[in-house]
Amino acid sequence: MSGTIHITDDDIWTTGTVALLSIVERTWQRLNVSEQGTLEETYSPLRHGFEFIALDELFKDAFGVFFRNCSSAFEAFKENRSTSGLPDELFNGVVECWEEFLNALKKDDRFDDRHASSLELCFT
Repeated sequence: MSGTIHITDDDIWTTGTVALLSIVERTWQRLNVSEQGTLEETYSPLRHGFEFIALDELFKDAFGVFFRNCSSAFEAFKENRSTSGLPDELFNGVVECWEEFLNALKKDDRFDDRHASSLELCFT
């Protein structure tokens, strides 16, 4: 099974269900109440049983909120391998997918270097 994240109308990122759910659910857990309200519409398809979220209608600030929290969730996920509950090969695959996704977000016109300024991200 696979899921998608609609970054823009023309940029739809597809990955396996495990990677998708790891990314979007761990990102959601990082959001404060106000940020969850801002991104509720983005997560609406997922909450209604569809395996996708839609970032395509987010304005720059909300896109930045998503990116910061997604990056933070990624760092926490990598640091807590043992608590992920995933076998090593699946864990490594999720990490690779997540890095690919963050790099895709960085190519979006709404991305601003300030979104990552407080994070020490090293992508190859």
